[in-house]
Amino acid sequence: MNTSRALRAVTLSAVLAVVGGVAVGVPSAGAASAPAPVPTATGGTGLTDTALTWGAVPGAVGYEVQVANTPDFDDKVLSGTAATTAWPVPTTVPAGDYDWRVRATTADGPGAWSDTETFTRSWDSAPSGTRVLQAADTPTVAWDPLPGASFYEVEFSSEPYDQNPSAMEGREDDRRWTCYTQHTVLSPYGAAAGTERLPGDEGNCTFASAGEDPRLETLRKDYDACDAQVTDAAGVTSPAYLTCRRAAVDKANATSPMAAHKFFPLVDLGTGTPLPWYWRVRGRNGSPDTTASPFDPAALSCTGVWNGAGGTRDSQGKVTMPIPSSVPKYAPTPECGSWSAVGSFFVQPTPADEVVTASVTGAGVSPLGASGSLTATPYFSWAPVDGAAKYRVYVSRTRDLRSADHVWETNGTSLSPYGSLADAPRLYWGVQACGWRICGQVTPMSFVKRATSPVKAQSLDATPAQWTLHWRTQSDSRAADAVVPATDSEAKAYQVQVALNGTAGPDWSKPAVDTTVDRVGLPGEPLTTSRASIDVSSLADGSYSWRVRALDEGGGAYPWSLGEPVYRDVSVPKAVVATTAGFAQTAPLAVSFTEPVVKASVTVTAAGRAVAGTVGGSGTSSWTFTPAKPWVTGQSYVLTATGGSDPAGNVAAPVTATLRAATTADAGTPALSAGRASKAWRSRTASDAVGKSFLVTSGKASLATTVVGTNVAVYACRSPRGGTVRIALDRKQVAVVDLYRGWSGCGLVWSKATKSGAHAVSLTALAAKDRRSAGTVVGIDAVTTR
Repeated sequence: MNTSRALRAVTLSAVLAVVGGVAVGVPSAGAASAPAPVPTATGGTGLTDTALTWGAVPGAVGYEVQVANTPDFDDKVLSGTAATTAWPVPTTVPAGDYDWRVRATTADGPGAWSDTETFTRSWDSAPSGTRVLQAADTPTVAWDPLPGASFYEVEFSSEPYDQNPSAMEGREDDRRWTCYTQHTVLSPYGAAAGTERLPGDEGNCTFASAGEDPRLETLRKDYDACDAQVTDAAGVTSPAYLTCRRAAVDKANATSPMAAHKFFPLVDLGTGTPLPWYWRVRGRNGSPDTTASPFDPAALSCTGVWNGAGGTRDSQGKVTMPIPSSVPKYAPTPECGSWSAVGSFFVQPTPADEVVTASVTGAGVSPLGASGSLTATPYFSWAPVDGAAKYRVYVSRTRDLRSADHVWETNGTSLSPYGSLADAPRLYWGVQACGWRICGQVTPMSFVKRATSPVKAQSLDATPAQWTLHWRTQSDSRAADAVVPATDSEAKAYQVQVALNGTAGPDWSKPAVDTTVDRVGLPGEPLTTSRASIDVSSLADGSYSWRVRALDEGGGAYPWSLGEPVYRDVSVPKAVVATTAGFAQTAPLAVSFTEPVVKASVTVTAAGRAVAGTVGGSGTSSWTFTPAKPWVTGQSYVLTATGGSDPAGNVAAPVTATLRAATTADAGTPALSAGRASKAWRSRTASDAVGKSFLVTSGKASLATTVVGTNVAVYACRSPRGGTVRIALDRKQVAVVDLYRGWSGCGLVWSKATKSGAHAVSLTALAAKDRRSAGTVVGIDAVTTR
């Protein structure tokens, strides 16, 4: 980024910052040029969570987005795809000034790129609503939640802040001390044992009693030196003695109170007058890391440099990043927001006794609250005990508290862990008042932590390569008494899993997709909703379930949501004509699909004319066309199947086939239809008949059929009682055949070559006979063509 762009980045962060998203011109479809841009979106301050948006393109099946740090869009670009008209910028993209463009993809391929637009990703917001809740014995400070903050950095100073840039940078020295918390309330405790889900800075962020002031030992030694110079009682009032004592006080007051890495009630050691502490807070924006907590030492600087990204930082603190070809991985160096306004407080220590035997009263636990916003972290409080120097808070899974999971010490009368406690259906806790040497009794109490998932899987938008999952925060419907509900107000990321459904349900032990994502919200969506887009291009078709759970900053997990079923089907169904040539005159024509479909159209034509019939098979993979009348013998038909949508909406490609019906109309088919005297014909079996049967009559009767081909042949059965039959072709008599023979048998009795086409065949029994015959029986076996 050149100098002008660096300066532009600084101003854009304040002038063109957009909370909801940045809009660009509508991308083009096909090969058309990009249309005019749509109006630019407007919003508040900060671009921590940014969505690039654009106008929809008719016929678009997806969009491709490119982000670069120059308008040239060289080979160093960050590319992404979207199924909708919005693309959330990955939260791992560092603060900087960027160019971007988008294009649509239709069935004809990608279109032209839109006009280039710019956006600035920055995070200059500062916490507001800073306040001191109490300062008796232990300070408790609070502030309003800062959108986009993963955790908070709270700094205490024994001296006022000035305008020196190095003083405002935020670093520990012998006058300042820093604490880290993921909550919006901080009450430093004096000691901690056990493991919180997010250990934070609990080993260093401690508040000691006034008696632990390390300057007192130096003052005592200097006082002893002054006393050694006194030889009589009058010496304690001498100017030299008083000057020595004043010098000792001045020396102690000038010594850093932070030498012991603790801060405590600050007083003038000469007069005992309380002195002010100063404090401020800023947000930190990071992502959970599976290998290191953001509270590890390497994470506490504000370098803003990402792994493998080669970022640089100018004199104004602006980070410039070369765009990688893929989303950079986040290193544990979360970026910093701006410092809040500076506040101050005086800590008022109370006298303490050596021995305290009284039990604590008024103890209670409630959800830690800030500005009415509940979190899943408990807030312990109790009434003060006269003479108590400190209090110990125990949390255990057993009632006797002997194997406590956590032990904290504090000088105040309330405490909230810096991190998150693990969920449990029941936890026991107690608080113990202590004097300097002896502590009182502790009474165990219980509370419930969690029990229900804080999130509910809601809906899913699917494309062949990507699923966009939606979920929302759900409230705990149980009674609020002694319950710290599980909410995702402290969630810094979400874990999403997709598993294949088996006979026993989804197999979560082997998830097909397991990914962690930051919260993403689009413009206009409430803060209680979140979404994530996951790559499912490698998933096979089948029945799946998906679930989601919230993660806190340390990677600790809240309960899973209930699994939501989803059926993946990206395979386009294929249609195949299942009927082959030579089908019987009444047989339905069949089309088979590779999976059940609906909305298919199956039609049949003959010589360009539609054939009447009935279509069946909707919702199955086997569709049929049954003709209203028998198929014409030897006729060629065109079978066409179009449409056919599977449950996912995939449509089969059309299929067409030309099929010829059977070339034989035998006595067993309706194709060889009886004439007016149909009752005169009876069926007889014969092993040598074409269809193993033939029609027989002794009186006058006729049969008729139509064949299509280049030859017509008539098969009949002769016998000693055979009569005569007249054969007509296309309404013209062509033969009279005598069916008398000395023995019985069926076979060809007449044939004739014809022109290609349809031919009407009529067979009439004449009730006549040869003089040798004993009857007038006419047996008709079949009519064939070829």
